[in-house]
Amino acid sequence: HDIVKNSYKHISLKRDELLTCRKDAALVAQLRSGHCRHLAAYNHRIDNTKSPTCSKCEEEDETVTHWLKCPATIMKRISIFGYANISLGTLTQHPEKVLTFAKATLLGSP
Repeated sequence: HDIVKNSYKHISLKRDELLTCRKDAALVAQLRSGHCRHLAAYNHRIDNTKSPTCSKCEEEDETVTHWLKCPATIMKRISIFGYANISLGTLTQHPEKVLTFAKATLLGSP
């Protein structure tokens, strides 16, 4: 699975230890695998009556790859990561920032 392969390319258990809450660590792991219930495309795979389209930009299916580059979240990416272009490797290189980004864009937290 390319998403998992690319997501875990830069894995560091030391960085992952920074995610001290089990719920937060589980969310990051789900995003790395592409099997996250907060992504529309994954929900569509489970229930095909749900739309796979990103509700933020409505341009394409909301997969983890799309979530990392969605035009509707560009300003949030820049404010959290300092740049707009995020790759799958970011999921393991910066787990705390990924968690902050997920909470802001997928979970609706500030």
